[in-house]
Amino acid sequence: MSSDQLLMETFSVKQIESLQSIVAYVDDMVLSKTKTENIEEAYHEYFDSLSKQLENGITKDGFKLNAPFKEQEKYQFLKNIDKDVFNGIWVLVAESKVLSASKIASLDQMKDLELSTSGLYMDYLNKLGVTDNRYKDLYDLIQSTGGMVGPSTFMSVHERFDFGVVKNRLWAAIYLLNLKDIDIEMKGYQEEN
Repeated sequence: MSSDQLLMETFSVKQIESLQSIVAYVDDMVLSKTKTENIEEAYHEYFDSLSKQLENGITKDGFKLNAPFKEQEKYQFLKNIDKDVFNGIWVLVAESKVLSASKIASLDQMKDLELSTSGLYMDYLNKLGVTDNRYKDLYDLIQSTGGMVGPSTFMSVHERFDFGVVKNRLWAAIYLLNLKDIDIEMKGYQEEN
């Protein structure tokens, strides 16, 4: 990560170590799920598989997407990274869906990971946007929507990113950690014809 001057200017050495652990954690998952040894190819293959899952998950009855990580494992990992890095990237908010008391094993399950629109990572994206229009557009989109872009947004353009480049792989890691299981049932919401 030391090859990325803007990253070095934005984050401390200790914070960059946590960013490296985030990328390594996601790299391990991507390599494991794709069985591909080349990290750049593995990310593209993984995003292609998510795109197919997304396409196949949309039906007249709803929408389904399986997250790359089990929520509890992901939160256990995130609990161990530098707190300033975590807070510079994400915020935890109350989970958006309504759960019955019988479905909640603990209050830890009642949280949702959201991209912080005002943290160090957004400062980094803003700086990247000065010379890279993809990151300018991404920064503007996140600021205008108030959070992470939808599942299909990045998956549809991942081919334009070289995941051998630090900024791209860090973005992909943060993006993938933000994904969660989506299972929206639409039965009863459609108009009868």
